[in-house]
Amino acid sequence: MLTLMIPTVASRGELFRRCLCHLQEIHYFGPIIVSDHSVESEQLVVASIIGEFSALNIKLIIHSQSLHFVERLLDCAEQAATPYIMLHADDDFFFPDAAVDCLLHLEKNPQMPAARGRMVFFDLSQGNRFNLSTHDGRQRCEEDNSTRVIKHLENFFATLYAVHRRESFIDAYTKTMQFTKNVIFWQYLASCLTVNLGPVVTLDSLHYARFNNAQGWRAQLINNRDTEHWPYLYLNPQFSTYFGEFMQGIKTHCGFSASNEEAFENAFLALLKRSMGVRVAEGTDPGDLQIMQRIQTENSPDYRKMAHIQKLFAHSFDTVAASL
Repeated sequence: MLTLMIPTVASRGELFRRCLCHLQEIHYFGPIIVSDHSVESEQLVVASIIGEFSALNIKLIIHSQSLHFVERLLDCAEQAATPYIMLHADDDFFFPDAAVDCLLHLEKNPQMPAARGRMVFFDLSQGNRFNLSTHDGRQRCEEDNSTRVIKHLENFFATLYAVHRRESFIDAYTKTMQFTKNVIFWQYLASCLTVNLGPVVTLDSLHYARFNNAQGWRAQLINNRDTEHWPYLYLNPQFSTYFGEFMQGIKTHCGFSASNEEAFENAFLALLKRSMGVRVAEGTDPGDLQIMQRIQTENSPDYRKMAHIQKLFAHSFDTVAASL
């Protein structure tokens, strides 16, 4: 019922190999679509890594480097043969039992476009010790779509790595590309358009672990002071254009009207304040603190999930058990 979509490139080969190793070791054998946008001279790298994991059900798609990231995802979604899809970064880790919980919930609630479990960020310090931090686990279940979107803008969380209905993902991300391609605002807009389609729930099972990769694309954009990304985006001469395109997407599709104009404007300001480090009105979801406690409870299921990930880094379960 679920297809994973994994974008990668030859230069991230070791990360991709570790990702597939995790999926094979946890016995995930559902369909996987891999998008490779390597230069032509390096396209054999990803294909050869896939060849090391013959037990996995992988379809490889070669994409041009000129295609926007979202356009590559949309092509993967169009080619998926399952009713549900999920984006999986090549340096992150997901857990199928939580994905099953999401699928069951979506099957029972056809009005919902997406669902996710709890997520955490992690990185590694000296000695392969895990450093964990929370990931926003709020949900938006208000009945009215414009109210959901306003609340979402005020208390933003990313829906990018949720389990999506395939048609909902295609709808939201196709509309997003009609308004903005900026790396920040397409993520904001796609998330808002997903919430606009229906309630998005967060279940309590550990769903996804995101690696805070110091060499990842986000870190590189920040380190290089790239004006397409926070915080230097504010210095981009095109900032007002980018933000205007984002707002126009919201106003076009999310129930904007004269009666809620002020509420939307205040919500837009709240979203910008979040980028400056201002805490959102709803604060930390209690479930995010509870998942952190469960992960740190020795021999709990969530402890063992994260222990397996650390094993992939440390190559020793003893090291894992000693450092968590």
